[in-house]
Amino acid sequence: MKSLILLVFLLIIPGLLGHVYANHDEKVRLLVIQLGSGCTFCPELYELLEYDNSRPEVSGGFSNDTGTWIRDKPVFIEHWKMYQMEYGQDIRFVDMYPNLQWNLKTKAIVISDYIDPDKKGRLGIINTTSHIAHYWNMTINRNMGGCSTATIDSHDWKNILDDTIRFMHYDCDIEMTNVETIKKVIVSNKTKTVSLNLEKWLDKRTQTIGDYCADKYPCVYQYEGPAWIMNVVEWYKNDQISKDELLKMLAWSYMKITNVLPIIS
Repeated sequence: MKSLILLVFLLIIPGLLGHVYANHDEKVRLLVIQLGSGCTFCPELYELLEYDNSRPEVSGGFSNDTGTWIRDKPVFIEHWKMYQMEYGQDIRFVDMYPNLQWNLKTKAIVISDYIDPDKKGRLGIINTTSHIAHYWNMTINRNMGGCSTATIDSHDWKNILDDTIRFMHYDCDIEMTNVETIKKVIVSNKTKTVSLNLEKWLDKRTQTIGDYCADKYPCVYQYEGPAWIMNVVEWYKNDQISKDELLKMLAWSYMKITNVLPIIS
């Protein structure tokens, strides 16, 4: 009898273990949730705190000592590496700058008052020799760049944010979203040259010191966008990169990350 039980045990357990490992999720997902610059209808930071599940002793917490909620600085410089064994987890960071760059596992959701209805005029603008392909899902409420970035409408932010987090968790499986999406594909296999003066293009999108100080006295300029962009500016000032490389980086940042560009004196 004992032999029979042992035989059944040996036959069943490998099957169960095989089922567990077959469904084991080996991904670690880092998800940044940000408020768009100048967003009027965005939620207050405290309304988003329930979404943050990062560890404050590693990535910093939140405080409102002055009556305004702010994100504290991370305790460790490369704090995101502390989560690399969190298999199957979504590690969500609210109001985290700079964006986390770790093994292409980072995704970003930006809550904004305005969803760009059509980005095709801005695609491939840095690469002036070719325009190969681009995929995104887009509605009036959400615009996605692949499955790594999403801009969502602030007017219905909670419903769309919950949906987008689930959508991204499942690698943007269309079955896992309730937001109606339209898949657009732009394909061009022809090489073409685009004449573009990046400096003039950026001038139209960058504040002057006069604009910045118009409602401030005394005025001390402080960049309010992603902090890592200022590192690139310092590289330029220290002759570590060329002006052309700086302009390309700022243009890429404007299209992909933020519409707040630094004033470079």
